[in-house]
Amino acid sequence: MHTAYCYTVLAWCFGYLLHAGRQASSPLQRRQLRSMVLGAVAPTLANIYSLTIRSRHPAPDITSCFFIVTGLIHYYAVFRQGLFRLLPVARGLVFDNLGDAVYVMDTTGRVIDINQAGQRLARRMSPELPTDLIGLPARMIVPHNRHRKILTDGQYPARASDGEMDLDLRVSDLADAEGRALGRVVVIRDITELNANRRELKKANEQLLEKLNIINHLQHELAELAVRDELTGLHNRRHLMGRLEEGLERARSDDGWLGDPAGHRPLQVGERPVRPRGRRRAAGGDREGAADLRAGARHGGPVRR
Repeated sequence: MHTAYCYTVLAWCFGYLLHAGRQASSPLQRRQLRSMVLGAVAPTLANIYSLTIRSRHPAPDITSCFFIVTGLIHYYAVFRQGLFRLLPVARGLVFDNLGDAVYVMDTTGRVIDINQAGQRLARRMSPELPTDLIGLPARMIVPHNRHRKILTDGQYPARASDGEMDLDLRVSDLADAEGRALGRVVVIRDITELNANRRELKKANEQLLEKLNIINHLQHELAELAVRDELTGLHNRRHLMGRLEEGLERARSDDGWLGDPAGHRPLQVGERPVRPRGRRRAAGGDREGAADLRAGARHGGPVRR
């Protein structure tokens, strides 16, 4: 009677562990349960064998020897598989606490599962939806599916009860081990605030580029004013010395002559003093002298003052 009771309890425990292993969604949890079952099966089979043999012939009980196998398997489960320190988190809890809206649909297009974020989004889009959303057609719940027959990845605008929204939609197909279609998973994220921040950032960048263009224009004007004479508008002595050095270098590079043997125009430098006297000075000769310089610039090369 005692033996029958013990084996009944063992059979129930094995059945419970095997059922838990089939229901476990985490591969880690399945491996841990498998190790526990294997560790318990070894001494159990040894005990059954010992009871069967000893009922016919006297023989030592070998059950205790197989507890060594149990110890080795459980050692591997504890120290290699993290039996007591790696606890798989329930996927249902993770699914319900995701920030993105997740809709699971079957092959007929009906919603068979939905998380809390998905329910909030669906009721935000359609407050008149019933209490239980499971079993409803996806076109009534999934925002993008209301206007299109085929779900595709992308970003789409949507109208909610509290205003316009921007939604990012991702679709994944579900299939079994043999490749048969089981349904689809639709993940929707509210990117309204993200797009608003992007638009503000783009506007700020455009304003910054406009200011940079203004600064570059002012710098160019300032650099130009630094090398021009205020009265005549012609380039000043600073600009002359730089251009003169460049001209001399180009002239010297042609076989040591200040001219081009090929017949090009040689380097020429002229000076024209503008010193109004008498009545011209009294009448404001600086302005007239500046006019003479500008007139000279129209008839020859670059003029500097």
